[in-house]
Amino acid sequence: MIRAILTDLSQVVCLYDRAQQVSNFMQFCPNTDPFDVDAALCGRKGEERLKLFKRGVKTAEEFKQETELALGLQPLTRQEFWAAYVGMYEPNKPVIELLAKAKQRHPLVQLVAITNSDSRTLNHMVELSTLEFDLVIPGSMDVDKSQPQFFREAVEMVEARAEDCLCVDDQQKNLNAARICGMATHLYTTPALLNSCLITFGLL
Repeated sequence: MIRAILTDLSQVVCLYDRAQQVSNFMQFCPNTDPFDVDAALCGRKGEERLKLFKRGVKTAEEFKQETELALGLQPLTRQEFWAAYVGMYEPNKPVIELLAKAKQRHPLVQLVAITNSDSRTLNHMVELSTLEFDLVIPGSMDVDKSQPQFFREAVEMVEARAEDCLCVDDQQKNLNAARICGMATHLYTTPALLNSCLITFGLL
C-alpha cells in the first residue's frame, strides 16, 4: 500500500519555460541580444553560479549581483530580480488536479515535494502549485535526487517503508536512485500516464 507520494516540483508539478525567463530579463536590457541573455543565465558560467547558490556557497544577494553583472544590468530591486528569475515557472494544472484528488481520497497518504531547486525557486513552485504538501524535501549541498542517499533520508523523514513510497519524476536517473532504495517509481511524461499510474496503485 502506498503511504507517501514523492513528486518532483520542477517539470512535474510545475513547468519550466526557459524562454520566459529570458523574456523576463529582456525587459531590463532590451538592447541586448536574447541569445546573450540566455547564455548569461543558462550557459556554463550561469549553471556554475546557480550550483554555488544552491549549495549555499553563494548567498542570495551574491547570486543576484553576479547575475546582474553577467547580464550587464544596473542593480535591480530584490523584488524585480526574483520576480524575473522565478517567473519562468507555471503550474501544471492537470497534474496538480490529479495529486489533489489522490490526497482527497486518501488523506493519510503523505504528499511530499522533492526538488534540487534553490530555495527561492522552491518556495515559488510550492506557492504556484496550491497543493498542501505534508513535507518538502530539497536537495542538500552534498546530496541531490540523483543519489540513493537522498531517498534513504526521505524515507526516514516520511516515516514509511521504501516499498510503500511512490516517486514521480521526469528524470530517469533520479528514479533509478529511488528504485535502488526500494521505492515504486513513475517516469512522468504526460498527465494521462500519471493518471493511469495512480489508478494502478489504488490512489484514484
